[in-house]
Amino acid sequence: MARNPETKIITKKHLARLERERIQRRYLLIGAIIVTVIVLGLVGFGILQSTVLQPNQPIAIVGDEKITTRQFQEYAKYQRRNLVQQYISIQQNMQLFDSDPQTQAYFQQSLSQISAQLDPAILGQGVVDALIDESLIRQEAERRGISVPAEEIDQLIESELGYFPNGEPATATPIPTTKPTSTLSPTQLALVPPTEIPTETPTSTLDLIATAIPTSTATLEPTATSTGPVESPTPTFTPTPYT
Repeated sequence: MARNPETKIITKKHLARLERERIQRRYLLIGAIIVTVIVLGLVGFGILQSTVLQPNQPIAIVGDEKITTRQFQEYAKYQRRNLVQQYISIQQNMQLFDSDPQTQAYFQQSLSQISAQLDPAILGQGVVDALIDESLIRQEAERRGISVPAEEIDQLIESELGYFPNGEPATATPIPTTKPTSTLSPTQLALVPPTEIPTETPTSTLDLIATAIPTSTATLEPTATSTGPVESPTPTFTPTPYT
């Protein structure tokens, strides 16, 4: 014959303990929720601060225009990259001229200057000054009504980078220079001896002296139509067409 299960006697003390445990569990759950919310809030605020608030904070105000931290960071990265590329290029050139002490000294001086420019304080101040100058130029251009179309800016950037989507432009044809003409009269031109180009190099000092001393003592008298000293006529050259 099976035994009847014993019935538990619930007292007031037992009920009070159960109530305390229930209240403690509720407090623990509420505390865990609050801590989780605080942690998520701090993480979210950190992300918001680093991606939105801090980049948009102004580091300088020029007139009505604000220079933000994002602009400063992007320009500083660009300047630092250019300086590093210059440093690497100079180091490569130093290896090509390692046997020339003067060239090595010149390259070393250039490397020292670039290293000084890469200092965070100097680089940052230079970037701030450059951004302020650009803002002043832009505001003055707007005040004077000067504007540049976006197409011209794109063409300038493409030409600086050597990129020509429509083909490389043709090289401009050089303009020949005009040679001055002689103002001497026909009589004066007839009296002036033509200039001869020596075909042999003198081998002694006596030959040089003999060549330098003129062999004729006749002098030319300027005519009334002469406007200056007697000069040799300058030959006129026809420019070669450049293609």
